[in-house]
Amino acid sequence: MRHPPRIRPSSLILRTELAQLTVKNGEEVTALHSCSVTLGGVPVFFVCAGITVCDPQEREPSQGRVVLLQTTVAGNPASQTLTAVAAAEVKGCVYALTSVGGIIVAAVNSSVRVNCTCRQSSGYSLSS
Repeated sequence: MRHPPRIRPSSLILRTELAQLTVKNGEEVTALHSCSVTLGGVPVFFVCAGITVCDPQEREPSQGRVVLLQTTVAGNPASQTLTAVAAAEVKGCVYALTSVGGIIVAAVNSSVRVNCTCRQSSGYSLSS
C-alpha cells in the first residue's frame, strides 16, 4: 500500500488576503475571473465578479450582477486594492465568467451573454 507523500513545513505556501469585495446582504459571489487588457500600451488588471441575489423563495435565481473590479498596487503588493469601475444587473445567477479579446462573457442561468468592453477613451462599461 502506497502512502501519500509527506508535506514538509518548508514546502507550504502561505497565502495572505490582498483585497476584499464586500457584497450586500442576501448576495453571494458565484463566479470570479481575472483578466488584463492593454490600454495605451499599459497593462491594466481586472477581477470580474459574478454576484447572485439569493432568495430562498425562488426556484432559480432571477437577479444578479456582474462587477468589474480594477486591481491597483501602490508600490507594495501587500497594499493591493480592488475598486469597482463598472457593474451591470443580470436576470439570474452568474455561473461562469471568461474573457475573449477584452470582452467579458458571462453564463447567466441557461444563457451566455456578452457583458463588457474596455476602451481607453470612454472608460469602462458593462451592459446586460
